[in-house]
Amino acid sequence: MECSLEWEKPLFEGSNWIILCGRVNHIAINEEKIKNNVYGRYGKTGYMYNIHSPKNPIDGKEIEDKIGFIEILK
Repeated sequence: MECSLEWEKPLFEGSNWIILCGRVNHIAINEEKIKNNVYGRYGKTGYMYNIHSPKNPIDGKEIEDKIGFIEILK
């Protein structure tokens, strides 16, 4: 993924962690992975990925891993 930085801010007041917001400008993937879409992770509706060790933006506490989606806008 080729991204550009939109903004950044502390995770919570006084935090050493920051939140980054990026805009995906370009994404490339092996076409064989899309053709063999066995698990439904890729396609016209978007791209699925793992978010490891997310933190609560209010208090910085770690929460369970999540699944994220990149939505195709164009």
